[in-house]
Amino acid sequence: MADFRQFYGVRIRDALDGTLPAHDVLELLPGLFQETGSRFRANWLKTHPAAPGGDDGMSFLGWSQDSMLLAQIHNALIAKYAGKKAKDLMILGPKSKREPQLFAPTIADFNVGRFMAVINST
Repeated sequence: MADFRQFYGVRIRDALDGTLPAHDVLELLPGLFQETGSRFRANWLKTHPAAPGGDDGMSFLGWSQDSMLLAQIHNALIAKYAGKKAKDLMILGPKSKREPQLFAPTIADFNVGRFMAVINST
């Protein structure tokens, strides 16, 4: 619950009492995975381990959306101007081996109890 207030200035209580539409909350939820300081993200990675041989999510810690974008820009410039040394100068960021998992594909499938359990567990 604190993540929504910290990163979006939104109170979850507003979604529960109908002041804020539930679909707005669902649209904001995936953005918490991009926030390196998100308690929701940390709990999700802890409680949803990757499949054997997959990425456990730890490679993403410390990588914000901005830092990943800057690494891509850096790599594009290196590829263009560094010639034969380009491969050695590239910044290797995290790699996703699976699609992000959402709580529900549609609002009708959304489980409020499970959502609240994850939020209140941090």
